[in-house]
Amino acid sequence: MDIHKKRPKPTDGSNPFEGMKIASHDALVALKQRSKCSECRRSRKYFCYNCYVPVPELKDKLPIVKLPVKVDVIKHSREVDGKSTAIHAAVLAPDDVSMYTYPTIPNYDDPSEKVVLVFPSSDAVSLEEFTPRPAKEQDTTKEESKADADDKTKDAECPFQRVVFIDCTWNQTNQIYNDVRLKGLQCVVINDRKTCFWRGQRKSDSYLATIEAIYYFMVDYQQAFLQGKESKDECRYDNLLYFYSFMYGLVHQDDSPDAKMRKEDNG
Repeated sequence: MDIHKKRPKPTDGSNPFEGMKIASHDALVALKQRSKCSECRRSRKYFCYNCYVPVPELKDKLPIVKLPVKVDVIKHSREVDGKSTAIHAAVLAPDDVSMYTYPTIPNYDDPSEKVVLVFPSSDAVSLEEFTPRPAKEQDTTKEESKADADDKTKDAECPFQRVVFIDCTWNQTNQIYNDVRLKGLQCVVINDRKTCFWRGQRKSDSYLATIEAIYYFMVDYQQAFLQGKESKDECRYDNLLYFYSFMYGLVHQDDSPDAKMRKEDNG
């Protein structure tokens, strides 16, 4: 596939985001011009891809997503900030997503925090293969507070507390994956999905954009560990695709019948 060509829209006209509970894009559509980031003062359209904040005009108008685990995104230094879909997660889930530019990597040596890396290594396991850790032994000689009991229940249900994603081209992943600081992390894989990323790529459709990988990981995590224990709303993470679905629409708007008719009318 020519990576410089746009990936064609599904021939059946289907919308890959149909049925998802994604907030209205009206605020994005109404934004007609760029403005200055409230932190770095650089000119931006919807959000600042250096500071990971929305432009002032969109403050308090974007959906905020709460994730069940913390997310660290390690971005390759050669990955263009403005093209990174991982930044969508940092803007939409600011309390749970942290961005790092390689070679900066957090310290994952703390044994009290279980961390996994999403990467298709030879020893990677699926989320379904994870066995939740047993609850801590209770000291029956002491009265246990409700907060302590809740913490123990959470420990028993959640096999890890932090997940790491690598954000770069597939040709650059090995440099980060082979870093000695990540070698001790258990690798996990998510269920197979097809990307709807609009830019052509030489890999198959199963290679997801980073924001797609984060979204589908959360969906699989919800199904594997949280169903029946928390809200059964399976769409709770759909707004992670808020910017992604909007940009998909912008890229393919020229494919619509109305747009093609306007082109024909204008010669």
